[in-house]
Amino acid sequence: MINPLLPLQNQESIENFTKMMDQIIHENELALKKIFSKEIKESFLITILKKVKMSYPDILKNYPNAFNLNPVNFMAGNDDKIDYDICCHIVGIHKFNMLFLRDDERGSFQNDSKYQDKLVNQVIEHIKLRSYGSSFFRMKPIMSGDRFLYFPIGYDMFVITSYMYLLLDNPDIKGHKLFHFFHSILNESISALTLIENGLLIQAYPQIRNLIELYFKYEVLFDKPEGLKEYYKFCDYEINYNSYNEFDDEFKAKFEPHREEASITEYLHYGWIDSIFNFNYLEKEKKYSLPGLYNYLKMIHSKKSNIDDLKLLHNICHAFSHGSTISKAYLLQSFFELIPGLYNVLRAILIDMCNIMKQDVIINGINIRKKMESDWDILCEKSKIMTMDKVKLYYGIK
Repeated sequence: MINPLLPLQNQESIENFTKMMDQIIHENELALKKIFSKEIKESFLITILKKVKMSYPDILKNYPNAFNLNPVNFMAGNDDKIDYDICCHIVGIHKFNMLFLRDDERGSFQNDSKYQDKLVNQVIEHIKLRSYGSSFFRMKPIMSGDRFLYFPIGYDMFVITSYMYLLLDNPDIKGHKLFHFFHSILNESISALTLIENGLLIQAYPQIRNLIELYFKYEVLFDKPEGLKEYYKFCDYEINYNSYNEFDDEFKAKFEPHREEASITEYLHYGWIDSIFNFNYLEKEKKYSLPGLYNYLKMIHSKKSNIDDLKLLHNICHAFSHGSTISKAYLLQSFFELIPGLYNVLRAILIDMCNIMKQDVIINGINIRKKMESDWDILCEKSKIMTMDKVKLYYGIK
């Protein structure tokens, strides 16, 4: 349309610029369709992408490097790829929402405007958390495949871990007697999550095993803090052994009365419990072992079902770490096995940290604990209906 108030040359320049931008948008959409074509209906992806942008005008504030013109940062790959990131969220969340549904049910949801609005809101919520989430993700995972950390509960676990790392600098946390456990638990958590992000879920089982062992020790010493001094002494004994391949004389003297009860390595890992008075165990398990800690925790937390769940998962992880066949038929099964370990431990640690600081965790207006618990409930519902046939269907195997 000709605007009589503008010179003809300016009008042509504007029209050319508009055509150029339309062409760029069209080419970007074609590229996104090609990238995600095997994971989601292409037209549905672009529809949701456009709705997300229209519904969240301030979206760019979550992408500080969107227009990164610094050549060093650009060459290092530190520029934000906005549309690609948004589409990763759309695909991940939609795939999780559609888990174990029939093809006709999926089609019905995609055409439902209410579901589209729900998905848009879920994506926006994730984008608001991306400074602790997808801003750290690799653009190209080591192993291509499922985008498990874009699943809502997987994303929550990464966001919580990233956020709690920052909380380690809080004076109340930094000076807390259990700081060592906070730091060590988060290290194991981020190790497991990085493996999950890169499609290496089988390799994450040892990390989840370590995470559970740390958590059981944490819970015992949270209840019996008088054992902390001896626990840290035994940590020094272990560091000394790992460094010089020989046992400390002081440690050997402590072990001597317990030769009939445990091996020297068992006592190295769990001998610190002798400093905790009135430490009664069930007789069916050895004292100096993880089952021993489990028995004690069962006595003081008889109504905590997650203790049983974590013990069972520890057994599974232990078998994977030491078994001869380290494999799973489908990685989705591993996701449903590993996430409960992360959720139960990280949620407990988050609650304890919040109690220490006397504040809730609100990120960009989102109560992350409530979001995490809500997404956990959905995962539990999906796990109840999960069957091998439905897992195969998820991978397109009929």
